[in-house]
Amino acid sequence: MDAAAIEQYCAETRIKTVEFLCYGDTIIEVWYYSPLPTLLHGKVLYVCPFCLSFFSRRSELEMHSEICEIRCPPGDEIYRDQNLSVFELDNKS
Repeated sequence: MDAAAIEQYCAETRIKTVEFLCYGDTIIEVWYYSPLPTLLHGKVLYVCPFCLSFFSRRSELEMHSEICEIRCPPGDEIYRDQNLSVFELDNKS
């Protein structure tokens, strides 16, 4: 990469494309730039807590929830303590 391309990349990644991530009932502040399609840029990104699909509007997530048949995050559960479960995910599947 040449210096101009590096400078352009740095300028683009300084700006967060999403401010918050809504995962189930939990809202998480996003700290870093996310290389998401422009259609998903906005204040909040909604994530299905089961299949991990993401949406730009809550209404889209609600419509998806009506047809989503997955009731457990994809992957292996590697830790559980009271109300907390941690899953190991393979992003290739």
